[in-house]
Amino acid sequence: MVSALQAKESGIHVEIVTNIITTINDTEDELRTIATFISEKLGNKTPWHITRFFPYLELSYLPPTPIQSLIRAKEIGKECGIDFIYIGNAREKLEENTVCPRCDSVAIKRNGIEVYKVDVTEKGDC
Repeated sequence: MVSALQAKESGIHVEIVTNIITTINDTEDELRTIATFISEKLGNKTPWHITRFFPYLELSYLPPTPIQSLIRAKEIGKECGIDFIYIGNAREKLEENTVCPRCDSVAIKRNGIEVYKVDVTEKGDC
């Protein structure tokens, strides 16, 4: 099995998905460790998808991830220098858009899997 770091070093596009689960990986220290690894080892332009957990099967005794935990994870990711962070699996439709890390303008506007606006040049500029 190839790790994310090996894939990145081989020139493969990498995106990281973290399912935030209350009492398992939602502490500030754990989130900061994940975000620091992404930023320092994979690069600050590596997209980080933070997803909301819902109880199921062996973990059905745990509560759904609070929205505030997802928002805090995004804040931590930004503090660690990650440019592209997305919150997913939340009905609240939080943070689906791609925002330019330089000017904060919306470069790609999304709603679920639908794309409504793309303001990106071939060079990747907004």
